[in-house]
Amino acid sequence: MKKLSLILFVLFCAVTIGLAQKKVSGSIKDNDGQPLIGANVIVEGTTIGTVTDIDGLFSLEVPSGKNALVISYLGFSEKRVDVSEISTLDVVLTEGQLLDEVIVTALGVERNARNVAYANQTVNADDLQSTPNKNTLEALRGKTAGVKISTGSGSVGASTRIVIRGESSLTGNNNALIVVDGVPIDNDASRGGNGSATTGYADYGNRFNDINPDDIASVTILKGPAATSVYGSRGASGVVVVTTKKGSSNKGKFSVAVNSNYSVDQAYVLLQRQDKFGQGFDGTTYDTGENFSWGPALDGVVRPWTSPVDVDGDGKVEFLSRPYSAVPNQLSNFFRLGNTN
Repeated sequence: MKKLSLILFVLFCAVTIGLAQKKVSGSIKDNDGQPLIGANVIVEGTTIGTVTDIDGLFSLEVPSGKNALVISYLGFSEKRVDVSEISTLDVVLTEGQLLDEVIVTALGVERNARNVAYANQTVNADDLQSTPNKNTLEALRGKTAGVKISTGSGSVGASTRIVIRGESSLTGNNNALIVVDGVPIDNDASRGGNGSATTGYADYGNRFNDINPDDIASVTILKGPAATSVYGSRGASGVVVVTTKKGSSNKGKFSVAVNSNYSVDQAYVLLQRQDKFGQGFDGTTYDTGENFSWGPALDGVVRPWTSPVDVDGDGKVEFLSRPYSAVPNQLSNFFRLGNTN
């Protein structure tokens, strides 16, 4: 009698356990309808789980009181599915962010950031475009460690200088080498005068200013001799590796992004000029050919300010005259508002 009671009790427990569990099955695929092999299917809040087979199919016993499955796959976004009222499901996972950052190293080779031994730092397009900038070097300001970015002058389109980890030479060029899609570019300042890069009076900018920040996908800063040895002596001061955006298939979707900015520049600090004395050399003699203002005090009397010349050949000399007084607001009237679009 005791044995019969024990057998009945065991059968009752088995039936109860069987009724408490729920079998859930289904398939897991990506956006293109391809099965995901080895995707993880885990009962939420437990260690009970399984993986999909070669066809992306799975089958799992869900304990009583558990109503959700957590499905994950490397490179795809995790998904939670409620199975309280269903036993068969078809799940589609969408591609998510990669777990490891990919950087572009020397010669355009892409490597995992964790596998690179030397110092590097990558700034993506979203960070570059977080604030409007006229060029990419200006956009890097404050976003990279150990990188000093300075502008040659305050004029519009002036050259931008980038120094990595401080100055390394007293007489040489400390500017970092800039490589765009594997091609080194000359980032020396272009100046006026006789065409030399070191003489002249005007700063006409450098070639990196010609690159549109919106065309850049990422910028990687390579620091130290180990990172720049492949570029030889030109990369001794560090390398800025720029990767531009490429055309790609977006699964048939068409998208357009518009980015625009407008700025106005005005001369802020002007040279202070004296307005008490005119052209001359000894404090008493007025001389229109003298470049310095060591002449007599300005008195407003009309005087010639050009040399007398017989312009029309009639035997009489002509000259231009004006009041011997200072011209007010001469410099401020010379400069106009600068518009950059």
